Amino acid sequence: MTTPTPDDLTTAHKRTILIASVVAVAVLLVGVGVAFAVMASRAPKAPVASFTPAEETTATESAETSGSQEASETTKTAVATLTPSPSPQATTGGSTNVRSGKIAYRRTSAIYVAGEDGSGEKLVFNSAAGAFALSPDGATLAVMDTPAGGAQQLVLVDVANGTKVRAPGPTEIPTWAPDSSWLAYTVDAAGAFSVRRVNRDGSGDVALLSSAARPRISPDGRYVAYVKSSPTNLGDPLQVYDTAHRTSQTVPNAGGSLDYAWSPDGRLFFAQAGVAGGKAVLGVADKTLSHSSVVVSLPTTDTLPSPSSLIPSPDGLKVLLAMAGDDGHSDMYVVDVAGKRAKALTTRRDAYPLAWTLDGHAILYFDGNAIQHETTDLYRMNADGTKHVVVKAGASGP
Repeated sequence: MTTPTPDDLTTAHKRTILIASVVAVAVLLVGVGVAFAVMASRAPKAPVASFTPAEETTATESAETSGSQEASETTKTAVATLTPSPSPQATTGGSTNVRSGKIAYRRTSAIYVAGEDGSGEKLVFNSAAGAFALSPDGATLAVMDTPAGGAQQLVLVDVANGTKVRAPGPTEIPTWAPDSSWLAYTVDAAGAFSVRRVNRDGSGDVALLSSAARPRISPDGRYVAYVKSSPTNLGDPLQVYDTAHRTSQTVPNAGGSLDYAWSPDGRLFFAQAGVAGGKAVLGVADKTLSHSSVVVSLPTTDTLPSPSSLIPSPDGLKVLLAMAGDDGHSDMYVVDVAGKRAKALTTRRDAYPLAWTLDGHAILYFDGNAIQHETTDLYRMNADGTKHVVVKAGASGP
């Protein structure tokens, strides 16, 4: 047998050390992986938002027709929970916020849903009057309806199959949560205004806020902006309700004759008339809602006293709004938020904003003074005010 030399022993020793090191590292990595797996299995699960169940009632709806038009509907039955719950929980949902690019409009005494270019038009609900709002995902239409001889009701219509459920009647256009899972609306009970919320399937209808009106829901569904007291009281402050903590706070320097809307990035924009010097302004509250600032002054005249229909662009960089008068006359503006500039958009007659297109490059609006019984049309224009195109003749808004 050949005796190993000192160099051979050194080499063998090195190999032994190397092999031991590799094994040690492998064991260490396996141990870390097991530790992480154990920690993950013990981590608390994210809470699922819920509401206290209300008593269930069955709502049955027959097919509806209007004049010579008939929607392809059959009698539907759906379960709707309409009894108020004493303690609504956090309204934050887990669904993804999805905009479908679908729009809704009224034409020939019926409400239609179509693509933003007017394609794929579908009659969804026969209705000659009353406000309506399409869910962001385009799947459910909320309509204020007054059956013959009955009281005003909120009807939730499944756009795909026509199934309908009814809830107590709102006094204004209902507001959808950005994830389309629920909506909020104002109820007037003998002059006492309150805000309620209901799931898109008609379940979970509960009181959300008392002495409140005109709800607007934040992108994450956690906050609801509203005006305190009555929507006709010009001194009402703008407030925000935190559904997770069930607390409200007042937005500084935001009150009076105003409209407001959440930007997709979580900021709350508001436009108000009658501030210092009689001017109208577009303002914005920061994400803490504890500070607000003026973005730009808005033009006001005797015939254009107040702003309305605020719609932030998909990227939050612009705000579309109208300046409307008591006679129904309405001019439309786009505000560049960073540049603090308001640009008037030339229209044919009177303009009423509907939406930004999905890509944010164009605006959809109705043109024509419906209050003065003029025929209105649905138009599309570029965000810079160029290239007016008729999308649907004879169409009108809520």
